[in-house]
Amino acid sequence: VRKSVKYAGKGQSCILENGEVQDYSIETLACEIRRSFLIDCLGVPTKTSIKNMNDADLVKQALSTEGIGTGDLFYSFCREDLKEGLCTWHCRICKECKHSREWHCKGCNKCQYGASIPCSTCSP
Repeated sequence: VRKSVKYAGKGQSCILENGEVQDYSIETLACEIRRSFLIDCLGVPTKTSIKNMNDADLVKQALSTEGIGTGDLFYSFCREDLKEGLCTWHCRICKECKHSREWHCKGCNKCQYGASIPCSTCSP
């Protein structure tokens, strides 16, 4: 779990110095993960495996870079939900999860949507 993760809208880290996640119990996170509509989109064997998985193992996978299910699903503290890695990425500079079409502009130091480099703010 990256230490740059922050509470959505609060601007402070939810990861303690010892690596523990504060204000989230394993049971709460496991419940949120299992409730996600993305779990329902998975095939029956994978979905059943996730539903029956030990809470701690499920949370560990969802917070790891390997993800759960097909390996593409991860838990986002920024959005407080399960997200797809192909559609979402975490900007280490802005410390927020962003859509896959957004990118971080070094010129204005903000994430921008689209494909124009430099961004519309930085280009003359």
